Amino acid sequence: MFVDSADLSGGGTMQADLCLVGAGAAGIALALEFIDTPIQVVVLEGGGLMAEPNGRGIYQVIPRFPSELSVDASRGWYFGGNTNHWNAHCRPLDAGDFTAREWIAHSGWPISRQQLVPYYERAQAVCGLCEFHWYDLEACRPHLQHPPLDVDPATLASKVVQTCPVQRFADLYRHRLAAAENVRVVLHARALRLETNAASDHVRAVEFAAKDGRRMRAEAGRFVLAVGGIENARLLLCSNAVRGNGLGNDHDLVGRFFMEHWYVDIPLGRWADAHDLDFYDVPQPVGAARAWGHLVLSEEIARRERMAGLSLWIRRLPSVAPSSDGMVAFMRKRAQLRQPLTDLLLALNHPGNRVGLALAPLGGRGAVSPLRKGYVARVQLEQAPDRENRIRLSLDRDRRGQPEAAMTLRLTDAERRSHLRALRIVGAVLGLDGKRLARQLQLRLDAGRYGFFMHHMGTTRMHRDPRQGVVDADCRVHGISNLFVAGSSVFPTGGTAAPTLTIIALALRLADHLRYGYGVSACR
Repeated sequence: MFVDSADLSGGGTMQADLCLVGAGAAGIALALEFIDTPIQVVVLEGGGLMAEPNGRGIYQVIPRFPSELSVDASRGWYFGGNTNHWNAHCRPLDAGDFTAREWIAHSGWPISRQQLVPYYERAQAVCGLCEFHWYDLEACRPHLQHPPLDVDPATLASKVVQTCPVQRFADLYRHRLAAAENVRVVLHARALRLETNAASDHVRAVEFAAKDGRRMRAEAGRFVLAVGGIENARLLLCSNAVRGNGLGNDHDLVGRFFMEHWYVDIPLGRWADAHDLDFYDVPQPVGAARAWGHLVLSEEIARRERMAGLSLWIRRLPSVAPSSDGMVAFMRKRAQLRQPLTDLLLALNHPGNRVGLALAPLGGRGAVSPLRKGYVARVQLEQAPDRENRIRLSLDRDRRGQPEAAMTLRLTDAERRSHLRALRIVGAVLGLDGKRLARQLQLRLDAGRYGFFMHHMGTTRMHRDPRQGVVDADCRVHGISNLFVAGSSVFPTGGTAAPTLTIIALALRLADHLRYGYGVSACR
């Protein structure tokens, strides 16, 4: 059932067996697992059922020097979380993403991909997708009208992506949760802090702000934070009444190891004309699935060359190249571009054409630039876990008097060298000029021409050792008996896949663990 916080009464305290903070992908997946059980569940959602004027926006990282954390007011925070805004693309992490890579400090998960496969299979159903085996390229290949590129799989692998038929979890599950008698979703309930006992090893309640400004509490036996990679950390840091550095932060790890998926768009020009690239751009029917793909640096060469993960999304996109009119104006000294030298260098180092073709449009205003049409390679970069990349509390306060989140984020020189080397190898495999491809990446990174996928990971990382992680292999916060974390904040590394399918798989795994603790059998 849904309840608005403004309609709550009863002395300002709610009672439940399980309190879930956040109703995004993880929170909804968890709540569904407890419907029609004896467990009384309360879900605290900071927004309403729909986006609202002056509502709280979702976090995004802004590509500046240094990068900044901002709030996108155009994309509100409300029931369904980021599933109201994502592209609904799903792929599981690869086996190598879970293993320790000795050349990447702090890599390795305390669980294996094989342990997660049963939950990936269940996550498919939660997302409205078909069977898990359709992520196997060889299973898909006989059904593909447009096949993947024929490249050396020891260097570059085509990975299958499935896209959810219904994007918004609010549309999928609103009515089911509304009908659930043992699950109460409290709207406009902004979590403020966690209250603990004197030893801070047991959570007693979540204090939250109601829509009408009242401070209220939700008491429960167990609590799960599921409010995203930034807000999970911020809420733990704000819960500092007993311990000044926040909950779960005895070893100064909460908020650290923040990771994002960086990307840079590079035009492919006339190279794309010689290839059938529809597998990477147009979803195709494969059995009951609709599948397409992207290219990922193989685990074999990543290990041999000691590189981080890298992937290419080849899409038909609007121009990311400098306009030919602007270049002509610069060359004729009739105007000054914001970054004219960068624009010129990008043209000279175009990876898909010879220099003469790349510069041909500079000869006249009516010419059509090969840089402005066709396909673009969106190069996605895996960020290594780095404790200096972090979320912390700002001195600024929100309208409820709570500290805002602040961010430090960098791509190290070692990571840049790794990705530049990877692109040189990728270019050679694809028949592009690898040196120019890498030069494009370098120029765009240096000029701030990059973006972020809004994949916020790592701030409450999972590790068996409390000196190296915030949560254990069961996603329980180290040192606190009844507090758990769900979402991509528990990821030790990010891999190259979008995180949502893994977020849901981990939430289902956590639900089984919690159900077992309550003495309730698993659903499946």
